[in-house]
Amino acid sequence: MKFCLVAFSNHLDACLSVLNPELSISAIIVDNVKEAEKIVEKYKLPKNILFHYYNLKECLENLTYDYIITALRWSMFSENVIKDLYSLNISKTKFISLWELDRPQHVCAFSILMKYYNQNASKYKIFVTGDSHFVYGLNILTFSLPLINFARGSQDLYYDYKIAKMILNHKDSNFKYAIIGLSIYSFNWDVSQSYRESWRLLQYYLYFRDLHNNWIPNELYKNLFNTKFLNGGYVTTKTIDLNNVYKEKVNIKIGIYEQLRIRKFIDLWNKKDYPLTVEENKTILNNYLLLCKEKGVIPILVLPPVIKDCQKIILKKRKDQFYSILDEILKKFPFVKFLDTLTCDELDEYEDFYDSDHLNINGSKKYSQILNNYISNLQT
Repeated sequence: MKFCLVAFSNHLDACLSVLNPELSISAIIVDNVKEAEKIVEKYKLPKNILFHYYNLKECLENLTYDYIITALRWSMFSENVIKDLYSLNISKTKFISLWELDRPQHVCAFSILMKYYNQNASKYKIFVTGDSHFVYGLNILTFSLPLINFARGSQDLYYDYKIAKMILNHKDSNFKYAIIGLSIYSFNWDVSQSYRESWRLLQYYLYFRDLHNNWIPNELYKNLFNTKFLNGGYVTTKTIDLNNVYKEKVNIKIGIYEQLRIRKFIDLWNKKDYPLTVEENKTILNNYLLLCKEKGVIPILVLPPVIKDCQKIILKKRKDQFYSILDEILKKFPFVKFLDTLTCDELDEYEDFYDSDHLNINGSKKYSQILNNYISNLQT
């Protein structure tokens, strides 16, 4: 099995520090060959496998390899690299994305959070699963009952349910409520089949050893890494931010860039139409809700807010599909609560959002109070 590696600057060192030293590497494509020479020497690799990014096309057309590993951090720059790679008409099933390896505390944050929960399970009455809307949109200090947030960026219903099973089966589990975050597109979303977002699977693999429906076989993925990394040796910090927000964005108000980006973003999501994924996700959510019932937890399905201009360009068939599925679920499971805040008049879209559908820190406090009041009313 041969690999080509595309990794720049400090990402290369971080990547080689976790990869299995027995991997057969045909080429390492970098932005600075001179700096990279010192790094490959450190890992006892030959310098003749180094190529500058200018030679990307020639390398990938002329060398023998089975997979291309990309080790970058998400940015406008890495987006350009993706476009370059896809323009070469290489099958997307040849790509393995290992982004953000230069930030081990981020790569391992999910494992750290799960370890923390396992040591403090009895403290919490509310847990949250969902995607980035519930990463940015919640402030745990606002809630009257102790809450722990397991939402992650682009997390899908499969991993929501996998997390819920793990925490609800803990011997000290003490939850009363589950906030299950959804979006209009939740039922068409499977992160394991996304070529752009599949890098997020590493955090789950390190804990669950499960890639769900990804094109990379589990055993092959496992063999990419050295034993120390797989066993948790890459965690360099034990600190954990239980509020689970990305600090660089929480104070930002929506600006012109995000306003112009909205159309492209919604058009991309409107195209997602995967009937098999929909059916699988319906089954997953049904099982999730039955698990909550079995454990005596009240499940609250929550549809988060988006700005009004964004709502106008969501395809009607997407909304109709979502609400049709929800209606079916609520009829089948009368114990389930549903809070629809897609339109939320209490929020100011120019003060409380940092982009079309994510709240900033000001909005997260307001929104958390709305959810807290809703839960408080359920208790009366």
